Amino acid sequence: MHRIVKKMEEMGSIVFQNEILELSTSINAGYTLLAAESAYYHHDMLQSNLEGFGTDVRVILEVGVITNANHYLQEQQERRLLVKAFEDVDVLVGPTLLITAPRIQPIH
Repeated sequence: MHRIVKKMEEMGSIVFQNEILELSTSINAGYTLLAAESAYYHHDMLQSNLEGFGTDVRVILEVGVITNANHYLQEQQERRLLVKAFEDVDVLVGPTLLITAPRIQPIH
């Protein structure tokens, strides 16, 4: 990863390291917004064919139905903050795993 970042700098990219505090609350906000907006979109089908949804999807939609407006609007604000945090970012570089993959010896 460090080699890639160094190469990007050599090619003229402005590279900076930043801790994005908004990420700590974005998962909850994303889940709340997904549930509420999906429930709104599927409202008619929820009313007429609840059994047409699998249990996993139905639970998310039911959470969306009971999400109150105050909570929804708070999470909208969280989403706006997250979007603002990435306003000047063109590329996000970061590890995809918490550990480096172990080296594997070649088979001869």
